[in-house]
Amino acid sequence: MALFEKFRNKNMIEEIKTFLENDLTISKKACSMSEKTVEKSLVKQLAERFGDKFVTEQCSVGEHFNMKCDVDMFQGLCGIELKLAESLENKAEEFHRAIGQIACYAHEEYTQTCVILLIVGQEPEMSDKIKELKAIVGQLRRVEFIYKQAANKKQQ
Repeated sequence: MALFEKFRNKNMIEEIKTFLENDLTISKKACSMSEKTVEKSLVKQLAERFGDKFVTEQCSVGEHFNMKCDVDMFQGLCGIELKLAESLENKAEEFHRAIGQIACYAHEEYTQTCVILLIVGQEPEMSDKIKELKAIVGQLRRVEFIYKQAANKKQQ
């Protein structure tokens, strides 16, 4: 990969992260409904910001695992795996599944770029369980962690 491509990709990943942290709006109502509802809002907003052709839903990942990353950006530039904080806090199998998925995505598909674990929660601060998840996935290379509080606004 040419130096220019690495630089361009890094800048685009930063743009995606900045959008998720600052501009993405997920309503508390959507967050209380289902992960699928939140995912639809996420995909819609990403497509509005970056263009339909650069956002792929439920992208198959890797050759060894039959897994699907929630969103792929720019045909393999980065993946976004969405999880609801409440589900991770209340179900041990969801917590462990999230760790496994992110590890596999970083190892199988996004080996030269990154995968983003986007956690959406009702509370302004992360719970101890979510902080623990952040610490665990923080040990993995090419993994970014973003916690986003759901807003009291209508779903976009």
